[in-house]
Amino acid sequence: MAEKAKEVIQEKKENFIDRIKNPIFILAATSFAYKVLEMYGVAPELGLYQNAVDLVTWVLIGTGVYSTFGKKN
Repeated sequence: MAEKAKEVIQEKKENFIDRIKNPIFILAATSFAYKVLEMYGVAPELGLYQNAVDLVTWVLIGTGVYSTFGKKN
């Protein structure tokens, strides 16, 4: 029973990671975050925010590429 639970958790984790790396999800999440910051009056300049989003996206892409190293087919 414990093994089955571990398999289910691992599968859900992999699905979650795939969803986070989806470009549309990143766009929606960052747009929502900017609107919330803007609503409270603490949003940074748009250019600075776009650079931060680019940095996070590059990190996600880089970790995705790096995670494929060392895998044997």
